[in-house]
Amino acid sequence: MDLFKIFRNQTKIQQNTTTKKSFVSNISSGGLFDLFSRDQYNPSVLTFINYYRNVMPLSNAIDMIAESYASIPLKVWDTNAKQFIDHEVLDLLRLPNADVTQKEFLRSYAKFFMITGNSFQIATGDLNRPPLELMVVPPQSLSVFEAKDGFAERYFYTQNRQGGMTFTRKEIDGRFRFFNSNDKELYHSKDFNPDVTNNRLWGLSKLQSIRLELDQYFHASVHNDSLLLNQARPSGALVAPAEVSQDDIAFLREEIDKMYSGPINTGRPMFLGNGVDWKAFSQNMKDMDFIQMKKTVTEAIYNRLRIPLAMVESTGLSLANMEHSPLTFYDNAVLPLADFINTELTDFLMRRYPNSEELVITFDPVDVTALESRRIDSAKNLSTLNVLSDNEMRTIIGRDPIEGGDVVFKPSNSVPAEDLVVESDDGSAPADKPKFIELMKSQIYGDGTRVFSDQHIDKLVKDNGFR
Repeated sequence: MDLFKIFRNQTKIQQNTTTKKSFVSNISSGGLFDLFSRDQYNPSVLTFINYYRNVMPLSNAIDMIAESYASIPLKVWDTNAKQFIDHEVLDLLRLPNADVTQKEFLRSYAKFFMITGNSFQIATGDLNRPPLELMVVPPQSLSVFEAKDGFAERYFYTQNRQGGMTFTRKEIDGRFRFFNSNDKELYHSKDFNPDVTNNRLWGLSKLQSIRLELDQYFHASVHNDSLLLNQARPSGALVAPAEVSQDDIAFLREEIDKMYSGPINTGRPMFLGNGVDWKAFSQNMKDMDFIQMKKTVTEAIYNRLRIPLAMVESTGLSLANMEHSPLTFYDNAVLPLADFINTELTDFLMRRYPNSEELVITFDPVDVTALESRRIDSAKNLSTLNVLSDNEMRTIIGRDPIEGGDVVFKPSNSVPAEDLVVESDDGSAPADKPKFIELMKSQIYGDGTRVFSDQHIDKLVKDNGFR
């Protein structure tokens, strides 16, 4: 007889585990897929959104990347003039609609795309003029319907309490675009998907490859929380030598609820009389190390999203790795996402502006603080070549030009190689070899390094017949 289960406060346990059980059933095999049977709906969208809500390392990693991207100022680059220009699309992006700022808009765009592999945007206003507003819509609110040619024919956007909107395909200038009857345009950004079923109309989440690891992390958290609720120890049973009366059961239930249940009473010794004994179902949980497993899953999440572990875990890492990790983070995680989203924004928005064929939405690397150390190192290396002016060097590191900074300086003791013919005092024959070698070695760059190597000097000595 498992009296322990009878004695527990069932109401309290159920209240604390209802949400967990619901989520477990949704992410378990077939659970969520049975909930939505329509082929045009992508059920994995909700699955990965639930992962984001419940798996802390995943939400932390995605927030890091999205926040970093949304903090980079957007600019418009003229590919013909090779310069940044001011453009009215930047005004739209600074305030996409009355509810969100540019940072909120870009952050939502990036998060939905990283979580689900899909992101949807709606632009309002006359279809032949610049948009009036922009908004990001949740992927879980969209259904896509396939046409006979295998491409998307229409999208249906479900709105709470407002019915929905249907966006139908039109081909304009060789591109598929989707409009509804109220001058609204829908744009779908999706990641690569190798699927050959209807789901190919959706992007595949990058999290798909670590789905089992995400399951393990969540179930480990549920397990540990359940242990905490059950006196922070494995479950067991109270064993009585004889039949137990209802009065004894009521008394034991009250005592256990009051004196031994919950995290506050963890470790309190229990006194059992009348021959009642406690039999634990398991003496320890070493058969599965949950702490180590959660650490392994955390590393898998950051590796999949290409975030250096030094950004979140300093144990066993060198100072050099920690200093270099911001550059690696931007190179591998943030900037590729920025390039993708900015290209999508260019394709979606710039076609609605006149004379914008050569304009692209992008960013200036100078605005990325994390890249400043690389720019400074590059400027130092270029300075040794003595081929750039001060103003050109200042441009590389993001500084304004200064007056008189357009001059390229050379070391005062540098002379052309063809002028390095050293004659004897009377000018009739080459000087001694030691004197020539000494002069050649004295030719240095501004940073103190030699112009001519020993091998180069030996060759000049042979070619010019020095004694």
